[in-house]
Amino acid sequence: MTRRAPPPLSLQGLLWRFLAGGILIFVLLALNLLYHTDRIKTVAQAERHQQARSEAEAALTLVSREAQRLLQRLADWDEVDQQLRSPAYYSYWRSNRIEQGHEMPAFVLDTDLYDDTGRTLLRRGDAILPAQIPADRRYYRFRDGRLLLLAFADVADRTNSNHRLGHVGIAIDVLAAMRSLNHFTHLRSDSLGVRPFDTHITDNAALLDVLEFRPVQSLQTSPLERLIKWNLIQFSLLLVGLLALLYFLLRHYVTQPMHRLVAYLDGLRTGTITVEDMTHPIRHPIREFATLQASLQRYQQELDQAYHRLDSQNNELHRLALHDHLTGVWNRRAFDQDWENLVSLLHDQRLNIAYLLVDCNHFKAINDTYGHATGDRVLAIIAEILQQTLRRGDKLYRLGGDEFAAILIDVHPDLVENVAERCRNAVAVYPFNDIGIREPVSISIGIAIAEHADQGDLRRLPGQADLAMYNAKKQRRHVCRYREEMGGDSAILSSHKVSTVLRAVNDQDNIEIHYQPIHSATRRVPVYHEALIRLRDRHDNLVFPNDIFPVIERHTLDADLDHAVIRAIEADLATGVVPRHSGVSINLSSASIVD
Repeated sequence: MTRRAPPPLSLQGLLWRFLAGGILIFVLLALNLLYHTDRIKTVAQAERHQQARSEAEAALTLVSREAQRLLQRLADWDEVDQQLRSPAYYSYWRSNRIEQGHEMPAFVLDTDLYDDTGRTLLRRGDAILPAQIPADRRYYRFRDGRLLLLAFADVADRTNSNHRLGHVGIAIDVLAAMRSLNHFTHLRSDSLGVRPFDTHITDNAALLDVLEFRPVQSLQTSPLERLIKWNLIQFSLLLVGLLALLYFLLRHYVTQPMHRLVAYLDGLRTGTITVEDMTHPIRHPIREFATLQASLQRYQQELDQAYHRLDSQNNELHRLALHDHLTGVWNRRAFDQDWENLVSLLHDQRLNIAYLLVDCNHFKAINDTYGHATGDRVLAIIAEILQQTLRRGDKLYRLGGDEFAAILIDVHPDLVENVAERCRNAVAVYPFNDIGIREPVSISIGIAIAEHADQGDLRRLPGQADLAMYNAKKQRRHVCRYREEMGGDSAILSSHKVSTVLRAVNDQDNIEIHYQPIHSATRRVPVYHEALIRLRDRHDNLVFPNDIFPVIERHTLDADLDHAVIRAIEADLATGVVPRHSGVSINLSSASIVD
């Protein structure tokens, strides 16, 4: 007759049997330790509180000194001297130089100037400082849940040492200043607080009575350390005996079954064991291990299924990361990766490489006239037309905005121009009026070709295509191939900046006019505005005059730029960007004046 195996023993029951006695002994030792510790803590607590109080008093002294230093800095400031002598623009100066500036630390809540009679130069509804300097030139007060230090100092007349020009005053958040100026060792900075009071307090000793704080907890007392060590020695001796017994039990009931379970998991990981192979599971003396093994088998099955789903999702995410969500073509990230791979792999293959840069003409006007939804639809249609017109296998990239690029590998130069012309014609004949656009939609294509290219030739292709596109727009040819005479002095101008400036001259869709108000000495409102030109490049970055005018001079486009600026200002005047009855100052070139 087969002997029936005993049921698995519960791990929790096993641990309770061996740990119950140890817990009881440990509790008795812990109670003894807590009793003696409490006696020592009572003595140490009073000492820590006194140390914290001394530290708080020192912190208050430091805040007072900092307030005096800030007052002196204000009094010595040239702009304060100017405001006290001529306070007509004090409100503007205070708003821009004091409230929005960085002249004062964050714990300074209010700053004000007073005339020689002690009256404020500007009455404000949100002022913390009083409108009239009180008799106490330095005092503490409680307001809106904050402890404030209000301090005042004289401003001497620099032209007459016997004359007082006025006063300066500051209001400081005392608790914030204490935290900012001090590194506390005995006092918890987060416990700093104050009890509300109604009167003014003028000395730090009286302020300590309403200040709330808690000392840092510390157990650095030698009697307590000796007691803890002695109790630890007693507990360690007992623990050694318990651990020896526990080691034997854990080895038999936990370690050996765990090793078998780990071997099973390693087999699953390496593939030498599958879940289906475990038709007869390993018997464990503890019930929890048997349950764990069954759970792990189910988990492994679910994990295999999750891996398959995750692989599919990762492939989809990789595809989305390299494609433009609007047009479905490859995006700028994919272009950067493919271009670097192309340059590194094909620079010594001596193949013909062509770079096509495509731009939608007057796209900003389409966006402004018909809305962004229609503009997005135009881009999607152009992308679809270009992809269908390019050779099979040629990739189309959207670089940003209305700019696309294509790279043609191992292609004859004449075929490149034929492909570009087909792309232009396909866009030109598309019925864009079906989506509500009445004007013709066209594209400009710049072509740059590196015949039997080395790495240097390949890296110059994007800039050359950019210049070719500019010439296509300028000559209204729509398709233009780069020639050496277009390059000019590449050390002076970058193709990116050249294309940005030349696009402004031809299309005017990236000109931004910034209007700088010009004030007179006697009027607060602007007399007129000076027009300052800025350009917006294809990556939505500003291009400034130091990059604009070298391009204009290089290509003799002074009059063209002036005309474009005047038309942009006329549009701003019509839309109310410039205030009515305000003049505009424009800097014109001599070529425009002669013209």
